[in-house]
Amino acid sequence: NYRQEESDKFDIGTTAHSLILEGDASKVCVINPEDYPGKKGGIPDGWTNNAIREARDAARANGLTPILAKHHSAVKEMVSVAREFIATCELSGPLNSAEPELTCVAKDGAIWLRTRPDLMSIDRTHLFNYKTTENAAPTAFCRQIERMGYDVSAVFYERVMKLLGHRAEEFFIAQE
Repeated sequence: NYRQEESDKFDIGTTAHSLILEGDASKVCVINPEDYPGKKGGIPDGWTNNAIREARDAARANGLTPILAKHHSAVKEMVSVAREFIATCELSGPLNSAEPELTCVAKDGAIWLRTRPDLMSIDRTHLFNYKTTENAAPTAFCRQIERMGYDVSAVFYERVMKLLGHRAEEFFIAQE
């Protein structure tokens, strides 16, 4: 009975993820509240009237990530800052030549395993996972790693890469 949780903060992260890793805006639907005035003519602040909620729900039904125009501007700024960081950090070489969203499949005995790191270096020695968060301070994000199970997925990624004959280090890129 799993149902994916939906919220603006997840939509912001998903949009940033698509733009940074894949440069792909085609999966995003920017919704301008001015196009969905309320019954009395007021401009909604968020998903606050039926018309704008219907537009959001239609975008989701079409496999798109809905995002309010005001949040889209912030995401574009996030993308710019992240790209600037990536270009100048000590891992810029592997990051700049990394491939996004590659699926890795390996068989461990009779069990098939699959991972999909956000970015993988061409030489398969580095895996990068991009995470958006409310607080990217190292101590706060370290708590988030455990709370969200990123530590478990990191071990799983390491296992799959080892089965594929690669010894890859995993890194998180956290952005608030």
